[in-house]
Amino acid sequence: HGCSLSAALDQGLWPLEGMILRRETGGKPRLLAAGVVPSARDPKGHKQAMAQDAQRGDSGWLTSEYKELGNHSGKPNDPDHLAEFLRGNLTRQQCIDCEATWYYASIPEARALAASTGSPSCTSTAPKRSTRPSAQVCKRPGQTFGVDYNQTFQSVLRMDTLRVLLNLAARRGLRMRRRDLVAAFLQGCLEHGEIAFMYQPAGHVHAFDEHGKPKICVLLKPLYGMKQAGRRFQRNFYYWLTRP
Repeated sequence: HGCSLSAALDQGLWPLEGMILRRETGGKPRLLAAGVVPSARDPKGHKQAMAQDAQRGDSGWLTSEYKELGNHSGKPNDPDHLAEFLRGNLTRQQCIDCEATWYYASIPEARALAASTGSPSCTSTAPKRSTRPSAQVCKRPGQTFGVDYNQTFQSVLRMDTLRVLLNLAARRGLRMRRRDLVAAFLQGCLEHGEIAFMYQPAGHVHAFDEHGKPKICVLLKPLYGMKQAGRRFQRNFYYWLTRP
């Protein structure tokens, strides 16, 4: 929806290249489309987010973090389930049944899992805050091509094809619709024998083993930040499109 240009700019929105601003009767230009420009005020991590919450006197970023963790737990509207999930009290099968993104395992359990599959494992740090609220990026220092992944290609719509479709729609008076897939990469599937580990999310380390050491997360789904996550999602999406 159109909004005043000054209000849109205050929200961190910026006109897209080549777009036309519509001028209302009152003389104020209104922004019809915009792209999000990362704000310098966005926190770079959990500590900065908590500092901003303390400065403002609210819990905006903390609430956002728990909402995102609730989505990863598989039951975003169940706070009791989220608490059990973050403490690592759910078994692997329980996490699979509720479609969680990961489950918690001790380091010896993770090593045994990697050894039993005979596949190289990928270890990463916890999800890091992104300027896009829906994209929690997994910052990984050691994901090596040929060891942790070997395919990353995912085809995208070519601009020539898009122009042809827009031209046909305009000439024939057709309507075009766009669909946004929520948490798209989480709809993908890891390949058989593919294992990925990550540390617990920063500021939310609540799962410990019997020796008091933090557990690690064993991914059940591709996560934003994995180099092969886009391809994993696309292969799954293609299968859904072409299934009988």
